[in-house]
Amino acid sequence: MGDPKRKDREPTFRALGKFINRLGGTYITGEDVGTTLRDMEYIRMETEYVVTLPTYLGGAGDIAPMTAFGTIRAMEACCRRVYGSDSIEGKRVAVQGLGAVGHNIVGQLHERGAVLVFTDIDQDKVDAMVAKYDTDRLEVGNVSHERGKEKVSRIYQNMERVFEIADRDKIPTYLAAQGRRAQGHYPSSQHR
Repeated sequence: MGDPKRKDREPTFRALGKFINRLGGTYITGEDVGTTLRDMEYIRMETEYVVTLPTYLGGAGDIAPMTAFGTIRAMEACCRRVYGSDSIEGKRVAVQGLGAVGHNIVGQLHERGAVLVFTDIDQDKVDAMVAKYDTDRLEVGNVSHERGKEKVSRIYQNMERVFEIADRDKIPTYLAAQGRRAQGHYPSSQHR
């Protein structure tokens, strides 16, 4: 559904809005991987149970830059804990996925002097980033389309197992950046 190259976005997301509306508020949706503010507008045409709307509809607008900023701040906190300084300058950072949040992360890391390695299954996105950040500090990962799609789908499947093993073996996980803390999927705080 969230395929950014999909052509039938309006009817698809309006149908989703109708379905969400039937749930009567027990589920509220928002922008996520592969979706856009415009998609949220389509959903809003059918239900009030949607967040991350454009500012003209009373929403916050594009939240990707702030999501990226929060990720960068978490990286800086990890650097402070591990290296004694929150500086990312000179640190090698890999970014997989150059969507709305990923390209903002790359930009903010670039501003902070990180050594960047990035990839995406969409070669056009990679090419755009190479053109934008024409620097010797930039390296581009090479992932074939099919292999990349397979790898992305396995990331989420494997992340849960990583934290289960870390919790079982009492391995510190403060360097793992994954937006699942609120869902209770991080090991208990005694292991961080």
